[in-house]
This record gives sequence, structure tokens and C-alpha cells, in this order.
Amino acid sequence: MKVEMKRVFVTVFGTHMFVEVFLLVHLALIPTFIEEFNLNLFQASLIATIPNLVVLLSYMPAGLLVDRIGAKPMLLISMVLEGIAALCISQLREYLPLILAVSLIKVSSPIYHTSGLSAISKMSASTGKVMGFHNALGSLGAAFGLLSLSVLGGTLGWRSVYLFWSIPILMWCLSILKSELGESEKRWEEDHGKNAFLKDLRSVLTFGFALFLIIVALRTFGASVISTFMTTYLVELRNISQEAASMIFALGPLTGILSSLISGYLCSKLGDTETLLLMVVGSILSLFPLALARGLALLTLCYFLYSFFNNGAWSPIGSLVAALTPSSKRGLGYSSYFLIGGMASTIQPTVTAIVIGYTSLDAIFPLGIGILTACAALLGLFYYGFKPRMQPSRREAYTANRLSRVGEA
Repeated sequence: MKVEMKRVFVTVFGTHMFVEVFLLVHLALIPTFIEEFNLNLFQASLIATIPNLVVLLSYMPAGLLVDRIGAKPMLLISMVLEGIAALCISQLREYLPLILAVSLIKVSSPIYHTSGLSAISKMSASTGKVMGFHNALGSLGAAFGLLSLSVLGGTLGWRSVYLFWSIPILMWCLSILKSELGESEKRWEEDHGKNAFLKDLRSVLTFGFALFLIIVALRTFGASVISTFMTTYLVELRNISQEAASMIFALGPLTGILSSLISGYLCSKLGDTETLLLMVVGSILSLFPLALARGLALLTLCYFLYSFFNNGAWSPIGSLVAALTPSSKRGLGYSSYFLIGGMASTIQPTVTAIVIGYTSLDAIFPLGIGILTACAALLGLFYYGFKPRMQPSRREAYTANRLSRVGEA
């Protein structure tokens, strides 16, 4: 059973790595899109806004499906969508079709995350540690994407990056097909009727979880202000080349590998809420030197520090969702979490572009700091009023579920 569980973890974590390969590539390419397609900053921001809007509409259907048909078919769908969309992007030459194809790639994310996180959250007692490893592989994938952009983009062109990664992504479908991922905890027939969705939603949206979703929305908005416009800021205001800016930007996911493992460990020692508060406060404090930094070396060091705290937040967030939601509704719980975060990241690029239009690109720092400070304040309230107790061992529950199915067979 341990060998089978390890294989399941490898399948899910590997899928996460491939899903995140293109996470930041289109954002890093915004200065290139502006030049190649002759765009203004508002038009360029649509490459972030429209895909995020499409993703926003995908979360709830994805969460409901994973609770009914299980994780395995959903993981397979996510890889097929991402691989085909990447192949399409490698051949596109117009901006509007490019936005549509990037949207298709982004849809693979909610399909994966609602299914992958739902699966692994039911399989381990140490959810924080598992989320740490899970996020580390995601950060590794995002780093691979940005590093390949720096290497291939400067020689073969940015489209070659999408063509290169489409091949292993589609090949990974074979690993998913061979995996032993279990089915959903309840059959489709057990939960029908027009009021089923509202009943499920009410069981998930407790007051504590609703407050937690507001905290997630504020953190996502504040962090995405920096990530969306960071390469543009480096190129236009700090006179850094596109290649060097992409390399600095790649520090984010590279740092995420280390910070995810450390934050996962801290979750098991300090607690999920305490670790999340530490990471949010660290993000706020590290933005001050980043805003004042000059020169390639100092900018790189300051962005490394900020990225450590920013990426370290994902492990406790994922663990808190598992702690705050019923096991049988875990897909809906994660889809609610991603939905709220998606709403924040959807409106953020347009709002930030408008603010920049009236001020300058420097405005991303006070805007990000202000939003993250509000997040930290609410997180303090959450800590004292709604700090959840971790549920009993999910590993035993998963093992018992698998053994019962073997007995039935």
C-alpha cells in the first residue's frame, strides 16, 4: 500500500510540475508582446485579465466534477488541454488567438488543482508537509518554464518554448493512465436534485472558511500586483534587458522550491495559520527594499527575499483549506478557494494598469504593500477567532478506503 501511495504522489506531483510550466511565461513576455503586436499597457494587460476570467468560470464546474468522477480523469483532461494549447501557441501569429490559447492553458490549472489537491489532502496526516512537497514541484515547473524562456527565447524565439514543453506534457498522460488514483468518495447517483449544489455549498461555506477566503483574495491581489508587472517594471524603469528580467523573474519559482519545503516543515511545527501569517508579514517587509533597490545584483537579491516569503504562503493555504472543509466536499472547497483567488487575480491587472496610468510603474509597490497589510490584519483576526484544528489522519482514511474497495472486488 505504501508503494502504491508513493506512485500516486509522484503522479500528482509530476502533473503539478507540468501544469505550472507556463504559469508565468506569458507574464514575462508582456514587454515582448507590447513590442511585437504594437500594444499599449492596457491592451497588454488583457493577456493576464482574459485568461484569468476564463479560469474564474472554470473553478466551480471543476470542483463539482472531481467530487463526482474522481481525480484521475480530471488530471488527464488537464494535461491534454495544456499540451494541445501549447502546440497551438507555437504556431500563432496574432494577438487575439494568442489570448484564447493562453486561456485554454490556464483552464488546465483549475482542473488540476481541484482534483490534485483534493486527492493528496485525503492521503496524508501531515498535510502541511505534503503541500510543501507539492508546491515545491509546482515551483520547479514554473522555474523550468521561465528558464527555458531565457535559453530558448533568445535563440529560437519565444514560441519555441511552448513547442518544446508540449511534448513531455502530452507524454505524461500515459503516467496518469497507469496510476492507481482512486474514485470519488460518493457516486454520482447519490447526490442529485436541483438543491444538491446549494446544499453542498452551505456545508462548505462556514463563517470561518468565508473569512479565510477573503484573506486569500487579499493576498492573491497584493501578490499578483507584483508578479504581473515585475518584468515590465524591470525593463522600463530599471533598464534591465528582457533576458535578464526573465532570469530575475525565474527566481520566484526557484525560490519557491526552497520556501515551500521550509513552510511545509513550519506548518508541522508552528501550525498552518502561524506559518501563513509569518509569510505574509515577511512579504510586506521585503517589498520595501525591493522598491528601493538599484542595480542588477541588488534587485536580484531583494526579489529573491520577497519570493521566498511570497511562495512560502501556498503550503499553509492549501493545508488550511483541507482543515476547514469536509473530506467528501474537498473538491468544492478547493474550487471555492481558487474561485475567490481567481476573482482577485482577474480584476487586478486592469485595476493596477489604471492606477499605473495615473501615476507610474512605481505604484505597484505601495499598492501591493497596502493590500497585503489588510490581509495580515484579517489573518490576525482569523488566528484568534477561527484557527482550525487539524483533522485525523487522512493517510489511514485513504488506506481504509482502498482496502474496502479491494474487499468489495
